[in-house]
Amino acid sequence: MSNEIRIGIIGCGWATENLHVPALRRVGCYRIVAVADTNRQRSESFAGRTGIAQWFNEPSQLIEHPDVEAVAVCVPPDHHVSLAIDALAVGKHVFIEKPMALTMEQADRLVAVAKLSRQKVLVGFNLRWHRLVQECRRMVNANAIGPLSAMRTTFTNPLLHKPTSPAWRKDRACGGGVIYDLAVHHFDLWRFLLCSEVQELSAWCRSDDWHDEAAVISARMANGILVSSVFAHGTVDDHQLELYGSKGKLQVSLYRHDGLQFFRHGENRLTTTFHRLAGMTRTLPAAIAALKNGGEIFSSYDAQWKHFYDCVRTGARIDCTVEDGLRATELSAAAVESAQMKRSINMNLSSVGRSYD
Repeated sequence: MSNEIRIGIIGCGWATENLHVPALRRVGCYRIVAVADTNRQRSESFAGRTGIAQWFNEPSQLIEHPDVEAVAVCVPPDHHVSLAIDALAVGKHVFIEKPMALTMEQADRLVAVAKLSRQKVLVGFNLRWHRLVQECRRMVNANAIGPLSAMRTTFTNPLLHKPTSPAWRKDRACGGGVIYDLAVHHFDLWRFLLCSEVQELSAWCRSDDWHDEAAVISARMANGILVSSVFAHGTVDDHQLELYGSKGKLQVSLYRHDGLQFFRHGENRLTTTFHRLAGMTRTLPAAIAALKNGGEIFSSYDAQWKHFYDCVRTGARIDCTVEDGLRATELSAAAVESAQMKRSINMNLSSVGRSYD
């Protein structure tokens, strides 16, 4: 493709190999120029396995490479902001994986730099581009569920049982634990789907061998909607949203192609089954397309990278900005503080995560 984006990827971990590189190649409008990782053996091996011509063991070598016009920051979260700022400083567009930052000081610094830059910065909350999340948002905005009163979400996985999990995943200070790894996705979805900011938040965490192995987080949005979310490592894969409105309940299972179901208020079981079968038939073409890419979650990465291409090449408005990343960072910091202090956090009054020395 003549107008392809020449991209370099920093970080040669699981997400880069299994999520980002396949998506970039499926999208077809990128050329992966180089990869970099501070582990020399890993970067060399990764480049060999994936057929990428150049590899570096210093991120700065990739960032300063003249043939790289966009940089994907896919390293452990405690290095996200510094690498993104370095890339912006030399005129590169930036994709930055979630969580954008681990502290408000980091987030504020990146927001300030991004505002002064002409380059595009996209924060990697891929769930915004999930087909069923998009449909859920459309239904909410169309008032198809009626005025909402509550939302419940669940996001769990078997991560603790994987012997290959890197050490940083055990340490909250490095971005490990469910708050920064899983809950941060839903903090963004709360705002994205409910079109409101969080007014008050409470969190309870369980930390045995790792920081934040499990958490229950509740919130009250500024528009009055109540939210309750469960996150856990070391269990089964599960990823669901449930929205409760005056007209019924909307249930979304993000790992199923037929995972969007609307249970209408007062509707009998037979009618509900009929609507579900009709919905499965209607969404079958999109489901088949997603299955070719590995499933709905994988397709969300394709859509995210297509959006980044449009932002860079056509000047399209960025749909997940550094300000969105900052809001998710603020909620993550508030959740940690709430769990540690055993009290709720009023987000309107809080200066959580910031120091003003």
